Amino acid sequence: MTHMINRLEFEVGCSDEEQALNLRHNFSLTMQDQVMAVMDKICSKYVTDEEWLRIDKLEIDLGGMSQHAFTNDFENILSYRLEEALVKRLAAIPATSRAVSQELSKLELLQFFLLHGILPWWAAMPDININTICLDVLLQQQSVLQTWLMEHRQEQSVWTRITMQLGQDVKALILAMPTALATAHAQFISWIAAVSNQLFETGNMDTVTTASADEFIQQVLSAKGSYIHDILLGNAPAIFSNTSLVNIFRSNAVNIFSIITNKENALLQIIASVTGTALLPADMSVITEMDTRIPDAGSAEIDEIEKIAVKHAGIVLLAPFLKTFFTAITLLDGNEWKDRAAQHKALHVLKYLATGDLETPEYNLALEKLFCGIALNEPVPLKADLSETDMQEAEALLTAVIGHWKLLKNTSVNGLRSSFLKRDGLITRKDGGWLVQVERQTLDVLLDGIPWGYSTITLPWNQYLIFVEW
Repeated sequence: MTHMINRLEFEVGCSDEEQALNLRHNFSLTMQDQVMAVMDKICSKYVTDEEWLRIDKLEIDLGGMSQHAFTNDFENILSYRLEEALVKRLAAIPATSRAVSQELSKLELLQFFLLHGILPWWAAMPDININTICLDVLLQQQSVLQTWLMEHRQEQSVWTRITMQLGQDVKALILAMPTALATAHAQFISWIAAVSNQLFETGNMDTVTTASADEFIQQVLSAKGSYIHDILLGNAPAIFSNTSLVNIFRSNAVNIFSIITNKENALLQIIASVTGTALLPADMSVITEMDTRIPDAGSAEIDEIEKIAVKHAGIVLLAPFLKTFFTAITLLDGNEWKDRAAQHKALHVLKYLATGDLETPEYNLALEKLFCGIALNEPVPLKADLSETDMQEAEALLTAVIGHWKLLKNTSVNGLRSSFLKRDGLITRKDGGWLVQVERQTLDVLLDGIPWGYSTITLPWNQYLIFVEW
């Protein structure tokens, strides 16, 4: 079972400065592992896999110890005192609260993610599947989630994140809730049926091999059901504000009926007849590609989040190569991104460089957002379409890094990833920019052989600096 500790502080009184410095050095080298092992053992003894309990603060007094006792008995004393304090704290938690702790924690985790695009510090990232968690919440606490969504019905980023990050099964359940969205979905289906029937009645179905209007309706819903879900969820704030649903339907109708070819004028006339509003080709615009931009990452607000845990912090080593790389895969126009899609694609290309993965949930892209100038709380897609050329260029970049870094010698691309790029880290604000602190490991002695700097990163498309502590 995974146990998370947000902050661990030891306060030790020593007789002299030399002893204090030695203790601090030895703690980071050896005793930290002992502390983690003790905490894992004690917490696992009293908390089951079905419980997600959080304790804001736990203070333990280890008492006075001689240097000999500190060296030889520290682990046993810590184990005894921690168990004593934990048992006392757990006894104060009602049994009913412990029984529902996992469900409540899942709800809180989902809400936090939908608002911020990252996970709360107490979430164990490798084990998290947002889609599964949302499905569990919908099945067990639908009314609570529905109330929360209504409270945030005008927050566009929440609904865009739902559209971009959740699976179609979950989005269908959200649309089925008894809200204005369910009514809007039913109205869309009604208009689709009415348009389909008129297409058959007016003899405009010669390009579609469908026996009946009912079969054609099912064909459209099968092909475009996901698209319709995204339209409605992406426009949820407008729907809740009683913005004309007709306009939303009209703006997307041609795409909904894209199965029909060479009949656009007839289709537009039928849509106008069904919706009662004149419609011209120039009126058509797809609004699922909404501009959800938030001021860039240099001005992002994380006041309520002191630090953010990130995976694959080792990508800081690749910073000097990124402008050339992004230019090679046609994501940049000079020093600027070609468009928003290119900027979003860059996020996933960076993650591919570190892991080889083609799909990454948003909560694992915080550092990549900083590198690409995207605000931490801006919704981004779950994946991007990487071409064979993109992946070949990525492999070539990593091979070039190994070639320049002579100490790596015959290290493979995956060896570079596992040894240096896949490092845990923390990001925090610093001097108007950002600080990335990278987890240290034994292999870090090889960092001295890197022939380029990475302690301060400047990227031409960003207006802020990224500082690195490794």
